[in-house]
Amino acid sequence: MLLMLMIASGLHKKLKNIRVIISIDILRLVYKVIGPASRLLQGASIDLASVVVFVENCIQQFSNFRNDVDSV
Repeated sequence: MLLMLMIASGLHKKLKNIRVIISIDILRLVYKVIGPASRLLQGASIDLASVVVFVENCIQQFSNFRNDVDSV
């Protein structure tokens, strides 16, 4: 019990670190973009034409994110 409390306290301190917060937010965004393509690729029947469309959409979204950051 005490060990779990110490671990939780350490995790709480790390989550206050701005780098951790930014990293988690970036990963959330990445997973949101690549999630549909990932699920399609893991399916039992893969339609390669659909995969290409999903992957191209991912590339376009990441390109848009990069352009948005560059313009700020």
